[in-house]
Amino acid sequence: MKLEKTMNGKVRIKFGDLEIEFEGSEAFLKDEFIELIKALQALAIEVGPDIFRNLKQADTSTEGSRIPGEIAKLGMGSVAQKLGVSNGPELAMAAAAKLTLIDDKQKFTSKEIVGQMRESSTYFKETYASNLTKSLSGLVRAGKLSDVGSGHYALPEKSRNEIAVKLGSRG
Repeated sequence: MKLEKTMNGKVRIKFGDLEIEFEGSEAFLKDEFIELIKALQALAIEVGPDIFRNLKQADTSTEGSRIPGEIAKLGMGSVAQKLGVSNGPELAMAAAAKLTLIDDKQKFTSKEIVGQMRESSTYFKETYASNLTKSLSGLVRAGKLSDVGSGHYALPEKSRNEIAVKLGSRG
């Protein structure tokens, strides 16, 4: 039996209104944490550092919402358009985003997802509904959607953040 001593580290970074604090293994800090910082830097360059400030300013009329007020008013068609939907799984993710970020639902059923998908008549095809189970399974396997049990799904934090950035960008 081989015992290895793991070292822990602690980092706190403040970038405008965004603050990240991490305490954990040195290996994570050396490898994955640096990648996270690089991704944040690229995001700030692409979108501008104000994106972090905008994500912090929630629409106070929707408790728990973590997106700017103008995004909180988007309909399903606008969400699909901003996310550049071109297939069934992408439309399912757009529906999950609408349910989570705009309707402030922490979990939802496949029936609610398909209901949102149908609201986006420009993007919706009946085959998307008939293939929904397969699409949702693929999204769960890819880590883009979480199966939280009892026929309910949720949008993981990583997906939430990525989609909120896309919805917040002009286009």
